[in-house]
Amino acid sequence: MRLPGCVCLLLIMVAGLAEARPVDVTTAPVVALAGSLQHLEDPGAELTPEAVHDAWRKGHFLQLRGDLSAGYTDAAIWLTFQLANPSEVAQTRVLSVPPAHLDQITLYWYEAGSWQAVTLGDDQPWTDRALRDRVSSFPVSLPPDGGQRYFLRIESEGNVAAAPTVATPEARFWSAQLGMFLYGGLMLAGLVVALSNVLQWWLVRQRVFLFYAMFVAVSTAYLLLVEGVLHVLLNPAAPIAAAPWVTVLHGALMLTSHLFMREVTGLRRLAPLVDGILWVLTLGAALAAVTSAAAGWDLYVKPWMWMAFLVQVVLALGASGWLAVLGHRGALHYLLAFAATAIGLVVSATAVIGWHDQAIEHNFGNALTALVHLVLMQLVASASARRAQLTRTEAEAIELDAIRRTQAQLEQEVGARTAALHETNASLQEEVARGQLLATRLEHARARLEQALAEQRELTAEQKNFMRMVAHEFRTPMAVISASSEMIEETSAELLDQLALRSLKRQQRAVSRLKDLIERALAFEELNDSGWTLRRERLDLAELIDDVVAQSRLEPTSGVTLEVDLERVVLEGDGQLLEVLFGNLLDNAIKHSPEAGHVRVSSAMEDGWLRVNVDDQGRGVPEAERERLFQKFTRGSDTNVPGFGVGLYMVRRIAQSHGGRVALLDSPSGGARVSVWLPLVPPASPNVDGGQDQAEGLAGAGDPFRE
Repeated sequence: MRLPGCVCLLLIMVAGLAEARPVDVTTAPVVALAGSLQHLEDPGAELTPEAVHDAWRKGHFLQLRGDLSAGYTDAAIWLTFQLANPSEVAQTRVLSVPPAHLDQITLYWYEAGSWQAVTLGDDQPWTDRALRDRVSSFPVSLPPDGGQRYFLRIESEGNVAAAPTVATPEARFWSAQLGMFLYGGLMLAGLVVALSNVLQWWLVRQRVFLFYAMFVAVSTAYLLLVEGVLHVLLNPAAPIAAAPWVTVLHGALMLTSHLFMREVTGLRRLAPLVDGILWVLTLGAALAAVTSAAAGWDLYVKPWMWMAFLVQVVLALGASGWLAVLGHRGALHYLLAFAATAIGLVVSATAVIGWHDQAIEHNFGNALTALVHLVLMQLVASASARRAQLTRTEAEAIELDAIRRTQAQLEQEVGARTAALHETNASLQEEVARGQLLATRLEHARARLEQALAEQRELTAEQKNFMRMVAHEFRTPMAVISASSEMIEETSAELLDQLALRSLKRQQRAVSRLKDLIERALAFEELNDSGWTLRRERLDLAELIDDVVAQSRLEPTSGVTLEVDLERVVLEGDGQLLEVLFGNLLDNAIKHSPEAGHVRVSSAMEDGWLRVNVDDQGRGVPEAERERLFQKFTRGSDTNVPGFGVGLYMVRRIAQSHGGRVALLDSPSGGARVSVWLPLVPPASPNVDGGQDQAEGLAGAGDPFRE
């Protein structure tokens, strides 16, 4: 939403489409272009000089009544004007485009068969300018008895306003010197006043001096930043992003001015409701300024901050006038000292919002009134501090007299009460110590009880979930056995032998499935038993994997092929658990393989470690889910394959118990790869926890754990 820009552009459209006449640059040393400007809005900031020139020829430019005042807008604004030189001598002039805080100003003109362009503004280093001026100034040359049409493109994150003037180089030089003298005097006066007030605050400890020093420093920095002086003085060799800092200083200016005003007028004590409204308004504006500047929203927030500033000025002047009528001298002094500056700020704020055209001369007026304001407000601060000092001196005298009268009575009572307090204090300390000890014991007992209850609830839930899944998995093989038995009973004698053979094979597979489920359930319970230890034996890896393959779920009708490529390695470990480990990995690979898929089991030696890889050609596992699948009772989010959700959990536990590690990776064949690293030298501690500790310790030194 660009309320001020829209309002101002609506006013510009009402001005009509009158054709601007050429500007004769020889009539005066300084010629203002107000009234001779035409404008075009470029919402997307995409138009080229050729397109803009074509739009001007078609009459799409609108006549401006005065200078440009478009408010806060994210569109690029194009201005056009024609300079004429009726004399017989070529003329050199300086085109100046104040104010100084515009981000980017580009001057276009058509010469020698092509468009020429020069870009200035805050986005350009000051030292790169052809004319060392705090505002954007372009040298232009006009041939004798001729003229030139120019196009200005203006784009800025701040208030888009411009008052172009054409001056002789000498006139522009003295005008720039006068401006720098004025703003330099303002900067020097602000610095002296701020430092002197800080010194006064340090000596007399009156907050009015500190708040006024803050207000003077912020207001001086704000004005100098807007007028381009800080850019020239502090960092002339680099571009400066003035808009966010202007927004921050605007919020700080509202906050410091309110702090000073409420301290001088006593607003918090005499009119707490008005003070509360102003405090919420200024604090909210300051927070909005900092937030919008950091987030890059200052283009949209700044118009509303100007409206809030207007409300603050009106309320502050109204409250000061009311208190002055009631006889408050501080409010009267504040009103007299602040009135001129307040009027200038109100005029500038209403122009920025879009309620009327903005005159650049207002900025010079604000600077002059600011100099007067500094002197008057210094007198107000000093008078307020003197009144506060007198009031405090009188209050201290009254308080000192009262202290002397009561001191004698207090000294008489102190002695008697001191002894009683010592006795009471000793008793209380004993009671407190006993209470603290009891509270500590109760807290420890409560913590232990809550921990035990939580562990019991978690164990109960895990047992219920596990038994529910086991029962669900048992139904399928039991149904196969039952159906095969019924078919045998209902089949005639001629077909009984053939059907019995097929049924027997199905029953054998179902019984094998039941046995596998029972073995895995028992292995799961053993792994969760805190007193369980490994039963180590020497195992041949190839024979171990062959036994696992023989017991796998690889069905001839599934079309899945299995490839085993293993090193001849002998390792030490628990054969039963290692069969469960590799059986779970092989069954998972088969279950998740597509029809006619390929499962490969391979091994390799890596710096004293045995690495076994199980690859499939399934859909793989998203990286975000891999670590989660090693938790108990956890399954993939997109799987429809039945299971307990404890297979990978058991694989990791068994690998850790042997001092190894397991990882879920991407397979080169396009599916998932599960890699298991087992040490060729068994770990010192054979229990599950010890194996995990050794695996974690070796993870920092061995390459297998760094993949």
